[in-house]
Amino acid sequence: MAQRLEGTSVSIVAGIRDHAQATGLRDLWAPLAEALAALESTGQDVIVDGGRLGLPGYPEPLLDAADLTLMVTRSPLPALAAARTWSATVRRQDSGWRNPGALLIGEGQPYKAADVARVIGIPVIGVLPDEPEAAAVYYRGAHAPAQFENGTYVRSLIALTEVIQACVARSRAQLIEEVTR
Repeated sequence: MAQRLEGTSVSIVAGIRDHAQATGLRDLWAPLAEALAALESTGQDVIVDGGRLGLPGYPEPLLDAADLTLMVTRSPLPALAAARTWSATVRRQDSGWRNPGALLIGEGQPYKAADVARVIGIPVIGVLPDEPEAAAVYYRGAHAPAQFENGTYVRSLIALTEVIQACVARSRAQLIEEVTR
């Protein structure tokens, strides 16, 4: 059931509370993907947080149906090693991800986006600064720190939104071109 966030035009559908619940939802992911795809005709955008990849029952059909799927990573070596194994999986021909990319948090800690893209083999679509206080405003409902609206985190989110919209538009145009051939 979608719940509107007070004071916004945003609605959310709460996810599961425990990863063990995901296995019981396996048969619901594909119909949910179809229902979410139908929202496109109403002009609605849908963002899905698929959680950790590979856990039993993770929402693979939702990720496969997405116009753009972003794997979130940081740049230290352990994070890149994990991202690289998953990016190899999604780059295979039989992977359902139509348009995979990465979202890098904390560029330069220690590696830059170009280095990360080279290592994991998928493009880094966007970068967010590693600013836990600013991020907490969104993920935890924390009070906004001083200069939040004009800070680097919000500016980075706005830039990321524009890049995502361009990637989705390009992906949809390619899909339409393939279908009309």
